[in-house]
Amino acid sequence: MELHTLLQNTSSKELTQTLRVAFAPYSEYVDITGSEPQALVILINLTYKRKDIKDLASVSSAKAALHDEQHLKTCIDEVKWYHTHNLKYPDIRVSHQRLLAQVVDGGLGVVSSVSYPMQLGWSHDSAKINHAKLFLTGFVWRGEYVCLAQLLAKQEGFWVAQFRELGLLKKDVIAVCELIAAQLPNQELPEQISNYTPQLLIPIKHDYLSVSPVVSHAVLAALQMATRSGLLKRGIIEHNRPANVGELPSALGGRVNVLKYFTKTYSATTVNDYYSQGEQRLFNVAALSSKTVSEALLVLSKSKLFNTLRQKRLARIAATKALRTALYGWLEKLIKLAQNEAINDSDPEPVKLLATQEFKQLELVLSQELNRQMSGLKYLKRYAYHPELMPILKVQLSYVLSHQNNQEDEFEAEHIQYVHCQNLRVYNAEAMPNAYLMGMPSITALEGLGHQFQRKLQKLLGSGVHVIGVAVYIRSYQLHNNKQLPEPNKLKKDGQKRVPLRSAIMQIPKCDICFDLVFRVQTNNQAVANDLSENLLKAAFPSRYAGGTLHPPSLYDQVDWCQVYARPQALFERIRSLPKGGSWLYPTSIEVSSFEELAEQLTLRPTMRPAALGYLALEEPKPRQGSITQLHCYVEPVIGLLECVDAVTVRLSGARHFFNHGFWAMHCKKASMLMKKAKFEYD
Repeated sequence: MELHTLLQNTSSKELTQTLRVAFAPYSEYVDITGSEPQALVILINLTYKRKDIKDLASVSSAKAALHDEQHLKTCIDEVKWYHTHNLKYPDIRVSHQRLLAQVVDGGLGVVSSVSYPMQLGWSHDSAKINHAKLFLTGFVWRGEYVCLAQLLAKQEGFWVAQFRELGLLKKDVIAVCELIAAQLPNQELPEQISNYTPQLLIPIKHDYLSVSPVVSHAVLAALQMATRSGLLKRGIIEHNRPANVGELPSALGGRVNVLKYFTKTYSATTVNDYYSQGEQRLFNVAALSSKTVSEALLVLSKSKLFNTLRQKRLARIAATKALRTALYGWLEKLIKLAQNEAINDSDPEPVKLLATQEFKQLELVLSQELNRQMSGLKYLKRYAYHPELMPILKVQLSYVLSHQNNQEDEFEAEHIQYVHCQNLRVYNAEAMPNAYLMGMPSITALEGLGHQFQRKLQKLLGSGVHVIGVAVYIRSYQLHNNKQLPEPNKLKKDGQKRVPLRSAIMQIPKCDICFDLVFRVQTNNQAVANDLSENLLKAAFPSRYAGGTLHPPSLYDQVDWCQVYARPQALFERIRSLPKGGSWLYPTSIEVSSFEELAEQLTLRPTMRPAALGYLALEEPKPRQGSITQLHCYVEPVIGLLECVDAVTVRLSGARHFFNHGFWAMHCKKASMLMKKAKFEYD
């Protein structure tokens, strides 16, 4: 967006409002190159209240503001409250602190402030929010994103001349530059931690580090652009006092967009329940009726156009996986009948062919039946007998039939056991794993849950037991996006009485989740492994997850909800029959570094979801007053990707793939704490 274009093409009645939106922190960057005098006038006039200025392009109003010493002094004083990361977001009770810092180590394949130009925000006295806009408002100048504070701190000669054109003396402009430079260091972090700044404990080696996640202004602003343009799905978080939170929430009227995504969960019975139904249908036609199948066939039939060959290749890979999963669901009952029943002459021909493993003839029969059924479905009839799809369908039918009953070799590792906890329910857990995302379960909280489980086990068994990985299967998820009344936190004197007051009502989404967990437990010796009884594991199981209360299933529903397995294959036989409606959350090697890349991957790979994968350090850990541990560090939350893998895909991929690729662990390095695939693998 170019400023001179806006000035030329916008009517005088709409110009002021258009300019306000153009220079708002949630809008696409405006390029002022070639229109610098007009831009400076607009920035100066933004310091007026709306009711006091009717024309933002008024030169006389701008000159009057510059020659008002108190007005200009207030604008300069607010520079000391500029920040890169907002300590007051979302809790406005944090005060008299600011943070200027950059990520210590970037390039780790996650969305963070490293991917965006340095962008300054502001949070301080809400009465002075307009005064802060003069030196704070960002724009593109000569190909770089900057603001006046950055330019004047370096005493940029061009902009010194622009101020002089509006009537300021050179010595006065230089004095302004020096004041701004003194209040805008390259780095500034609080020496003391506010009582209202959260601290998290991160286990590192044999000690703990306390970290405080702080929202990046640049990332939050980029997120507003991505969601407002429709690039990504959004939810809304409302702030009752947005001007107290900061300039960005205030510009949005307190309605801040966040990513809103959910895991792939559907209402479904278990596989065994489906087999036990007294239906005569041999094929599960419902497996073909989903939107995912029609989108996959659209891609594979070459009817969908793509901008690049890379996009086309990734889309075909994702479509092939989706089609394979649907075909397995379509054939489930047939496969079960062929495996479990004594074959006789009265059985359908496909069952007999599968039981005798006559795959070539079976492929021909199934291909004909598949196309016949597709021709009777509203959204799939145009793909029936499609010349591009016929060979693809045969190949995928062949794959499903050849992998439907894989017999893998036994594999195990010494001193490794698995604890499977079923039908766990958590109530009132945090629905926002970080400030940018709503609706996805917290992946970092899995590490905390596993570590708490490990600590309790070590109290019972000694230090010879460690949790080295966690896998999670989401059965259901329910979001509660309501406002909660905060606790009273101060007293107001009212005559002879003191009346308790509450802070601003904050919208903190909560959720209820039903899920399964699989812990990978490593023991030092066989004696400790033998002590891992089910009753002991139940006694050691944590009671909290992501701020919510964790409950096992009711004893009326399930008694043996916590089981330990020494053989991986024995566990896999249990989990392969989990409901089709849920999803395993797998780590993925796919990296994204911006919201544009995130949107592309979510479009091309329908099973991908954004996830809060951890934190990047903004400084070296150091002692700090108010820290709950010896060392403390301010960190920036990041967004990455995970993969939602359904139960059918898990069965097709086999046990070895599940145990090598389905477990999470936190990888802590010098300047990053990220959840990734657990390092342990079977050969």
